[in-house]
Amino acid sequence: MADDNHPNGKIVSFPSSGKKKLDKKQTANRWSISYKKNSWSSGDKDEKVGPNSKANAGFKNTSGQPFFKFGNIPPLTKILVVAFFIIHVAFVLLRGSPDMAAWFDLLAFAPGRWNLENLLHYPWLILTSFSYMFLHGGWLHLVFNSIMMLAFGSMCERLYGSKLTAFLLALGSVTGAITYLLIAHQSPVHLIGASAAISALFGFILLDLNDRQQEMSGQRNTGIKIVILWLVIMVLTGLWAGKSVAWPAHITGFLAGLAWYKLRNKFPRLL
Repeated sequence: MADDNHPNGKIVSFPSSGKKKLDKKQTANRWSISYKKNSWSSGDKDEKVGPNSKANAGFKNTSGQPFFKFGNIPPLTKILVVAFFIIHVAFVLLRGSPDMAAWFDLLAFAPGRWNLENLLHYPWLILTSFSYMFLHGGWLHLVFNSIMMLAFGSMCERLYGSKLTAFLLALGSVTGAITYLLIAHQSPVHLIGASAAISALFGFILLDLNDRQQEMSGQRNTGIKIVILWLVIMVLTGLWAGKSVAWPAHITGFLAGLAWYKLRNKFPRLL
Protein backbone atom coordinates (compact mmCIF):
# COMPACT_ATOMS: atom_id res chain seq x y z
CA MET A 1 0.00 0.00 0.00
CA ALA A 2 1.18 3.50 -0.79
CA ASP A 3 0.45 6.10 1.84
CA ASP A 4 0.49 9.80 1.02
CA ASN A 5 -0.03 10.91 4.65
CA HIS A 6 3.34 11.69 5.98
CA PRO A 7 3.22 11.34 9.27
CA ASN A 8 -13.60 -28.43 16.90
CA GLY A 9 -11.30 -30.99 16.15
CA LYS A 10 -11.14 -30.17 12.49
CA ILE A 11 -8.76 -31.94 10.17
CA VAL A 12 -6.66 -29.68 7.98
CA SER A 13 -4.40 -31.31 5.42
CA PHE A 14 -1.41 -29.60 3.91
CA PRO A 15 0.72 -31.17 1.17
CA SER A 16 4.30 -32.07 2.11
CA SER A 17 7.00 -29.52 1.59
CA GLY A 18 10.45 -30.95 1.89
CA LYS A 19 13.07 -30.64 -0.79
CA LYS A 20 12.98 -34.43 -1.06
CA LYS A 21 9.73 -35.56 -2.66
CA LEU A 22 7.68 -38.24 -0.98
CA ASP A 23 6.66 -41.50 -2.60
CA LYS A 24 2.99 -42.51 -2.71
CA LYS A 25 3.19 -44.55 0.47
CA GLN A 26 4.75 -41.66 2.38
CA THR A 27 2.31 -39.15 0.95
CA ALA A 28 -0.64 -41.26 2.03
CA ASN A 29 0.70 -41.31 5.61
CA ARG A 30 -0.80 -38.30 7.39
CA TRP A 31 0.96 -36.67 10.27
CA SER A 32 -1.03 -35.51 13.23
CA ILE A 33 -0.60 -32.78 15.77
CA SER A 34 -2.12 -32.85 19.21
CA TYR A 35 -2.13 -29.12 19.97
CA LYS A 36 -3.20 -29.78 23.53
CA LYS A 37 -0.25 -32.01 24.32
CA ASN A 38 2.10 -30.64 21.63
CA SER A 39 2.74 -34.17 20.41
CA TRP A 40 3.54 -34.64 16.74
CA SER A 41 3.28 -38.05 15.19
CA SER A 42 2.71 -40.00 11.98
CA GLY A 43 0.44 -42.54 13.56
CA ASP A 44 3.40 -44.48 14.93
CA LYS A 45 3.41 -43.84 18.66
CA ASP A 46 7.16 -44.38 18.82
CA GLU A 47 7.95 -41.73 16.24
CA LYS A 48 7.87 -38.08 17.19
CA VAL A 49 8.60 -35.23 14.81
CA GLY A 50 8.56 -31.46 14.98
CA PRO A 51 6.16 -29.08 13.20
CA ASN A 52 8.85 -28.18 10.67
CA SER A 53 9.66 -31.78 9.78
CA LYS A 54 10.34 -32.12 6.07
CA ALA A 55 8.27 -35.29 6.02
CA ASN A 56 5.07 -33.57 7.08
CA ALA A 57 2.28 -34.36 4.67
CA GLY A 58 -0.45 -32.69 6.71
CA PHE A 59 -1.66 -31.77 10.12
CA LYS A 60 -4.52 -33.04 12.20
CA ASN A 61 -5.87 -31.47 15.33
CA THR A 62 -6.49 -34.54 17.47
CA SER A 63 -6.99 -32.76 20.78
CA GLY A 64 -10.54 -31.57 20.27
CA GLN A 65 -9.32 -27.99 20.67
CA PRO A 66 -10.48 -25.20 18.30
CA PHE A 67 -8.37 -25.03 15.16
CA PHE A 68 -7.52 -21.36 15.72
CA LYS A 69 -5.86 -20.62 19.01
CA PHE A 70 -3.32 -17.87 19.50
CA GLY A 71 -0.96 -20.19 21.30
CA ASN A 72 -0.96 -22.52 18.27
CA ILE A 73 0.34 -19.87 15.89
CA PRO A 74 3.97 -20.55 14.86
CA PRO A 75 6.45 -18.23 16.63
CA LEU A 76 7.63 -16.06 13.74
CA THR A 77 4.11 -15.43 12.47
CA LYS A 78 2.93 -14.63 15.98
CA ILE A 79 5.77 -12.16 16.57
CA LEU A 80 5.11 -10.36 13.28
CA VAL A 81 1.37 -9.99 13.81
CA VAL A 82 1.88 -8.73 17.37
CA ALA A 83 4.49 -6.27 16.05
CA PHE A 84 2.04 -5.00 13.41
CA PHE A 85 -0.50 -4.14 16.11
CA ILE A 86 1.98 -2.66 18.60
CA ILE A 87 3.51 -0.37 16.00
CA HIS A 88 0.14 0.71 14.64
CA VAL A 89 -1.23 1.49 18.10
CA ALA A 90 1.92 3.47 18.87
CA PHE A 91 1.43 5.60 15.76
CA VAL A 92 -2.23 6.15 16.63
CA LEU A 93 -1.21 7.39 20.09
CA LEU A 94 1.50 9.63 18.58
CA ARG A 95 -0.77 11.05 15.89
CA GLY A 96 -0.10 14.73 15.31
CA SER A 97 3.16 14.83 17.24
CA PRO A 98 6.62 15.52 15.76
CA ASP A 99 7.75 12.13 17.00
CA MET A 100 5.25 10.43 14.71
CA ALA A 101 6.69 12.04 11.61
CA ALA A 102 10.22 11.15 12.68
CA TRP A 103 9.41 7.50 13.30
CA PHE A 104 7.35 7.30 10.12
CA ASP A 105 10.33 8.58 8.13
CA LEU A 106 12.56 6.08 9.86
CA LEU A 107 10.45 3.04 8.92
CA ALA A 108 8.59 3.91 5.70
CA PHE A 109 10.04 3.39 2.23
CA ALA A 110 10.34 6.76 0.49
CA PRO A 111 11.72 6.41 -3.07
CA GLY A 112 12.48 10.14 -3.22
CA ARG A 113 15.23 9.67 -0.61
CA TRP A 114 16.97 6.89 -2.51
CA ASN A 115 19.97 8.37 -4.25
CA LEU A 116 23.67 7.67 -3.98
CA GLU A 117 24.42 10.69 -1.80
CA ASN A 118 21.72 9.86 0.74
CA LEU A 119 22.67 6.19 0.84
CA LEU A 120 26.28 7.07 1.55
CA HIS A 121 25.32 9.43 4.38
CA TYR A 122 22.39 7.41 5.70
CA PRO A 123 23.10 3.72 4.99
CA TRP A 124 20.22 2.74 7.31
CA LEU A 125 17.87 3.74 4.46
CA ILE A 126 18.52 0.27 3.01
CA LEU A 127 16.62 -1.21 5.96
CA THR A 128 13.47 0.69 4.96
CA SER A 129 13.10 -1.70 2.01
CA PHE A 130 12.01 -4.20 4.67
CA SER A 131 10.82 -2.14 7.64
CA TYR A 132 7.96 -0.51 5.70
CA MET A 133 6.00 -3.77 6.00
CA PHE A 134 5.37 -2.98 9.69
CA LEU A 135 3.45 0.22 8.88
CA HIS A 136 -0.21 0.32 7.88
CA GLY A 137 -2.48 3.04 6.59
CA GLY A 138 -5.42 2.33 8.90
CA TRP A 139 -7.20 -0.28 10.97
CA LEU A 140 -8.76 -1.97 7.92
CA HIS A 141 -5.37 -2.25 6.24
CA LEU A 142 -3.84 -3.59 9.44
CA VAL A 143 -6.56 -6.20 10.10
CA PHE A 144 -6.58 -7.43 6.51
CA ASN A 145 -2.80 -7.87 6.37
CA SER A 146 -2.77 -9.50 9.80
CA ILE A 147 -5.36 -12.06 8.69
CA MET A 148 -3.36 -12.80 5.56
CA MET A 149 -0.17 -13.12 7.61
CA LEU A 150 -1.89 -15.53 10.00
CA ALA A 151 -3.12 -17.62 7.08
CA PHE A 152 -0.09 -17.76 4.80
CA GLY A 153 2.55 -17.15 7.45
CA SER A 154 1.29 -19.99 9.65
CA MET A 155 1.03 -22.40 6.73
CA CYS A 156 4.46 -21.49 5.36
CA GLU A 157 6.15 -21.68 8.75
CA ARG A 158 4.63 -25.07 9.56
CA LEU A 159 5.46 -26.56 6.19
CA TYR A 160 8.88 -25.07 5.48
CA GLY A 161 10.18 -23.68 8.77
CA SER A 162 10.83 -20.23 10.20
CA LYS A 163 14.05 -19.53 8.27
CA LEU A 164 12.51 -19.98 4.82
CA THR A 165 9.40 -18.06 5.88
CA ALA A 166 11.51 -15.12 7.07
CA PHE A 167 13.55 -15.22 3.87
CA LEU A 168 10.45 -15.20 1.66
CA LEU A 169 8.98 -12.27 3.58
CA ALA A 170 12.22 -10.32 3.17
CA LEU A 171 12.42 -11.28 -0.50
CA GLY A 172 8.88 -10.13 -1.22
CA SER A 173 9.31 -6.93 0.77
CA VAL A 174 12.58 -5.94 -0.91
CA THR A 175 11.28 -6.87 -4.37
CA GLY A 176 8.19 -4.73 -3.80
CA ALA A 177 10.34 -1.81 -2.64
CA ILE A 178 12.60 -2.04 -5.69
CA THR A 179 9.55 -2.13 -7.96
CA TYR A 180 8.09 0.95 -6.29
CA LEU A 181 11.45 2.71 -6.55
CA LEU A 182 11.58 2.05 -10.29
CA ILE A 183 8.04 3.19 -11.05
CA ALA A 184 7.82 6.07 -8.56
CA HIS A 185 11.37 7.41 -8.39
CA GLN A 186 11.54 10.77 -6.61
CA SER A 187 7.94 10.36 -5.47
CA PRO A 188 7.12 11.86 -2.05
CA VAL A 189 4.50 9.14 -1.48
CA HIS A 190 5.63 6.49 0.98
CA LEU A 191 5.29 2.75 0.49
CA ILE A 192 3.88 0.94 3.54
CA GLY A 193 2.23 -2.40 4.35
CA ALA A 194 3.10 -6.09 4.34
CA SER A 195 1.19 -7.01 1.19
CA ALA A 196 4.24 -7.48 -1.04
CA ALA A 197 5.91 -9.69 1.56
CA ILE A 198 2.79 -11.80 2.12
CA SER A 199 2.35 -12.11 -1.65
CA ALA A 200 5.74 -13.85 -1.84
CA LEU A 201 4.53 -16.45 0.68
CA PHE A 202 1.38 -16.98 -1.37
CA GLY A 203 3.33 -17.46 -4.61
CA PHE A 204 5.70 -20.00 -3.07
CA ILE A 205 2.94 -21.98 -1.36
CA LEU A 206 0.77 -21.95 -4.48
CA LEU A 207 3.38 -23.60 -6.69
CA ASP A 208 4.23 -26.15 -4.02
CA LEU A 209 0.57 -27.13 -3.57
CA ASN A 210 0.15 -27.26 -7.32
CA ASP A 211 3.07 -29.67 -7.69
CA ARG A 212 1.72 -31.88 -4.91
CA GLN A 213 -1.69 -31.96 -6.55
CA GLN A 214 -0.14 -33.00 -9.85
CA GLU A 215 1.71 -35.83 -8.12
CA MET A 216 -1.46 -37.05 -6.43
CA SER A 217 -4.09 -36.56 -9.13
CA GLY A 218 -2.22 -35.97 -12.36
CA GLN A 219 -4.06 -32.69 -12.97
CA ARG A 220 -1.93 -30.06 -14.64
CA ASN A 221 -1.89 -26.25 -14.92
CA THR A 222 -4.28 -25.69 -11.99
CA GLY A 223 -1.68 -23.43 -10.36
CA ILE A 224 -1.20 -21.46 -13.59
CA LYS A 225 -4.90 -20.64 -13.68
CA ILE A 226 -4.79 -19.36 -10.12
CA VAL A 227 -1.68 -17.29 -10.88
CA ILE A 228 -3.41 -15.65 -13.85
CA LEU A 229 -6.58 -15.03 -11.84
CA TRP A 230 -4.61 -13.51 -8.96
CA LEU A 231 -2.67 -11.20 -11.31
CA VAL A 232 -5.90 -10.03 -12.97
CA ILE A 233 -7.43 -9.32 -9.55
CA MET A 234 -4.37 -7.32 -8.52
CA VAL A 235 -4.46 -5.23 -11.69
CA LEU A 236 -8.19 -4.56 -11.41
CA THR A 237 -7.80 -3.69 -7.73
CA GLY A 238 -5.00 -1.28 -8.60
CA LEU A 239 -7.02 0.39 -11.33
CA TRP A 240 -10.00 0.75 -9.00
CA ALA A 241 -8.05 2.02 -5.98
CA GLY A 242 -5.64 4.20 -7.92
CA LYS A 243 -2.36 5.33 -6.40
CA SER A 244 -3.50 4.48 -2.86
CA VAL A 245 -2.60 0.83 -3.52
CA ALA A 246 0.89 -0.04 -4.73
CA TRP A 247 -0.34 -3.05 -6.70
CA PRO A 248 2.79 -3.39 -8.89
CA ALA A 249 4.76 -4.05 -5.67
CA HIS A 250 2.23 -6.73 -4.70
CA ILE A 251 2.57 -8.40 -8.09
CA THR A 252 6.36 -8.44 -8.10
CA GLY A 253 6.40 -9.73 -4.53
CA PHE A 254 4.15 -12.56 -5.68
CA LEU A 255 6.37 -13.25 -8.71
CA ALA A 256 9.42 -13.31 -6.42
CA GLY A 257 7.81 -16.12 -4.42
CA LEU A 258 7.09 -18.05 -7.61
CA ALA A 259 10.64 -17.55 -8.86
CA TRP A 260 12.23 -18.68 -5.60
CA TYR A 261 10.19 -21.87 -5.62
CA LYS A 262 11.46 -22.68 -9.10
CA LEU A 263 15.06 -21.85 -8.17
CA ARG A 264 14.83 -23.94 -5.02
CA ASN A 265 13.64 -26.93 -7.01
CA LYS A 266 16.46 -26.51 -9.49
CA PHE A 267 19.11 -25.89 -6.84
CA PRO A 268 18.09 -27.92 -3.76
CA ARG A 269 20.84 -26.44 -1.58
CA LEU A 270 19.14 -23.06 -1.59
CA LEU A 271 17.23 -22.08 1.53
